[in-house]
Amino acid sequence: MAKEKSLQTIYEEKLFSRKREMVNIPVKEWSKYHLVLYFMQKYSDYYHVDYEFSYSSTSVAKCKEVSCIAILSAKLSSDPEIQKRYIDFVFETQVPKSKRRLTAMTFLLNEFSLKDFKTMYFSSNTKKGEIISRSSEICPEWKDRIKARGFDISTYGQLHFYLAATDDEELKKIVQYSEWKEFVV
Repeated sequence: MAKEKSLQTIYEEKLFSRKREMVNIPVKEWSKYHLVLYFMQKYSDYYHVDYEFSYSSTSVAKCKEVSCIAILSAKLSSDPEIQKRYIDFVFETQVPKSKRRLTAMTFLLNEFSLKDFKTMYFSSNTKKGEIISRSSEICPEWKDRIKARGFDISTYGQLHFYLAATDDEELKKIVQYSEWKEFVV
């Protein structure tokens, strides 16, 4: 009678064997499995204990950790470089604030963390790490172009109010409105 493999053995064979690949391929080519492994490494480095899988399925592709990365792809970006930066961001800014050790990978899906990350990294007209608020000054190039159109707008709040109230598609393109409209706090 053949001995049945344990879930841990299945995971080790299918997932942990990819760990060697991570060194040889660029982050841009990482799969969701590589991102899970990267998360596990960050977790281990921070807490000084190994991350424990939920072992919810015999298929690694259906396990909660891989599903978490798939959801992260939908909520954030499918680009592995951005996902890696997000994992770094969470371990640098959010994990230290936690009062207890986080035990499930789902903390990556926290809406507030996602919004903070998007604000800091996706706005092309802010410095890395700068948060856009209603009182933040818009960049000088935008200010000049808007002034040339006959408007005296100097903050993101004023610009957001104007663009939300009008259908000025040309101005929306000039200021890349779709990139920052949901991040104005």
